[in-house]
Amino acid sequence: MTTNHALTAVPLADAAVSLQHDLAQIEELIAAAARKAEKPSADRCVLPLPAIDVEIELGGQTFQAVRESERTDDWHLLLPA
Repeated sequence: MTTNHALTAVPLADAAVSLQHDLAQIEELIAAAARKAEKPSADRCVLPLPAIDVEIELGGQTFQAVRESERTDDWHLLLPA
């Protein structure tokens, strides 16, 4: 007996463009959240920290992004469990 599986083929170039768009969107969300997190507000004091954590919402899920140092723009996106 054979099983018939329906597969959807996506051209590699289309997948790469989609992934680049998603990564660009994630980078924009992280940058916006970081700017918001670094702005002082009336009810809190912002101190320089070695790592800056921000949360972004993407596709209905909340992700945490961590910057290892304030001297770098290298971010790590932590995926939800």
